[in-house]
Amino acid sequence: MFIEREYRRNGYGKYLFETSLRTLSYSHKKHLLFFSRPAMEKMARDAGFQVYESEHDFVQKQPLRWLFIKFFYKVQWLSNFYRIRELLRKKREFGSKFHFKIAVLHPE
Repeated sequence: MFIEREYRRNGYGKYLFETSLRTLSYSHKKHLLFFSRPAMEKMARDAGFQVYESEHDFVQKQPLRWLFIKFFYKVQWLSNFYRIRELLRKKREFGSKFHFKIAVLHPE
């Protein structure tokens, strides 16, 4: 989710995030969130996500998590042309270094 600068601080990001979580709650699956902004961390924590400071902290010597993060998720993520285009655009336009934190929300 990306909110253009002129629309930030109006509650649009929070609304989109909360609406997405409500929609996804019917799936009864674990939700994984990658983010790099403090505002997103607050929204994730407020929504009940467990936040990890890095991929390393998330993996915590758990082989299945390592396999998922290092292979399956990256293949899935990089197979989407839109995501690659957005990654390159954000690096070019915003100088983003993409130091992501990871958050996990387990189904109830």
